[in-house]
Parts: sequence; structure tokens; C-alpha cells
Amino acid sequence: MLTRRLQIQAIADTLAGLNPKVKPSDFHEPLKTAFKVVRETPAEAKTQALVEVLKDCPDRDIIIGQIVAAVPGGKLSFPSLKDMAADLPPVQWLWPGWIPRGMLSLLGAIPGAGKTYLSLDLAWRIIANTTFPDGTPVNIPHACVIFVDAEGLPQLVNERAAAWKMDTSRLYLMTPPISEVLDLNMLKYQDQLIEMTVTLNPSVIIIDSLSSISSKGENNIEDVRSVLAFLSGLAYDFNTAVLLIHHLRKRSGLAVMDLLSADDFRGSSHII
Repeated sequence: MLTRRLQIQAIADTLAGLNPKVKPSDFHEPLKTAFKVVRETPAEAKTQALVEVLKDCPDRDIIIGQIVAAVPGGKLSFPSLKDMAADLPPVQWLWPGWIPRGMLSLLGAIPGAGKTYLSLDLAWRIIANTTFPDGTPVNIPHACVIFVDAEGLPQLVNERAAAWKMDTSRLYLMTPPISEVLDLNMLKYQDQLIEMTVTLNPSVIIIDSLSSISSKGENNIEDVRSVLAFLSGLAYDFNTAVLLIHHLRKRSGLAVMDLLSADDFRGSSHII
């Protein structure tokens, strides 16, 4: 089994008189036939034999160009972790030990446990530049927060913010238009969130909730992978924390007191 690039390299090596340790069964047509012909033809006639065997191939010129461009004996190079380490920045934290910058964090609990309440409390603490729940100082003056309200409950967010005397001039809601579903797999909503992030430079983006930001929910692996890839890229590119609120699976009465694990999160295993 060889990739196309490795098949091309093997043919180039054979043309140059080298003896690559490969088998015809490692190739796909038309490169399989090309390799066999080049390998079995005398050195002085290899190039002509290659051109002849590919004469009826629609991609003949592309294939021959790639073979000619390959450096005989060339090997692919891949960086080891040691090679990469010097360029890897240390993990930066919004809330040390709990919520990193530049990455996704998942906040999960059973329905009704207070996930939105807790996330808004975190928003209040960050905006007020006070302390996190464990007493760690926030130490981010003039910070702002983006709250993606995919649940469509801006009134509830506003009431809680008012009750806590939150500085709502630094809390920015992203909500869907009336009668629409906020779907972060759609380009227009991705663009909106990118533009808000570029303009506001938030300390954290809170997504409420993961199951509500895709029209197909949390069970469709393609959509889940797509939306998480977008959010991961957003967090990384702008070095901001992204906190995803998500639900746990329903548990039997006997299991309520059991310890939770990653398997308790609802939906596609790709989420974990």
C-alpha cells in the first residue's frame, strides 16, 4: 500500500537505476503498469517505455511531469515531537486548571442542574474582574464575554444579568433571528461569530448549548465534527476560551449518585 506520491517516487527511483523496496501490488493503475514496465525495461529504454505505456492515459502529461519532478532517492521528512517542541507555546489559562485559552472546554450536567446559571456566573466574574469559584483572581481588566444563545432565551439571560448587577455593556449575545435556528454549520452564522470575535476580543465565548447549534443535533457525527472543528479553529486562531454547555444522558434513579464519566455525555462519541 503506497500513496500516489510514494508511487511516483518509486517510479522516479527506478528510472534513475535505483531499486526501491516496493511491489507492483503496492500500486494503483495506471501507475502499477508504469512501474512494472519501467522496472523490466533496460536502462537506456526506460524513459521511452514509460511514455509509451502511458500514451492512452488522460493524465499522462501530469503523471510524467510528477515523475520527472521527483528527486531520485528523495525521502519524505516528518518532524518529531522533539523537532516541534520549541515552537509549541505553553497552555495558557483563562481559569487555571479549568478553562484553557485557545481550546474547547465542555461543561456538562443533567437538564435543569444549572449549566446556564453557572456559565453566566463565570461571565459575571470575568466581566467584574473578581475571582473564579476557587478563589483564583480573574485579573483581566475590561474583559468582555460573548454568549451564544442558541437556546433562544435572551430574556432569561437579561433578567439574571440585571439581578446580579452585571455590566451588560460587556456581555454580547449572539441570538438567531425570530423563527430561525442558530446553526453554526452555516457560513452566515460562522461569519457572524468570527466578526464578533475579531471586533470584541472576548476572554471567553460561551456556547449554550452544543445540542442547539446544529440543525441535526449532537448525534450526527459529520455535523458534530464540522461544528467542533470550526469552534476549535476559532479558539486557536484568536487564543480565546470556548466553553461548550452540553447535556448528560438521562440516568436511572439507582445511578444518580454514581461518579460521572465521559461516557455520560449525550450524543456522538466524537464530542468527547
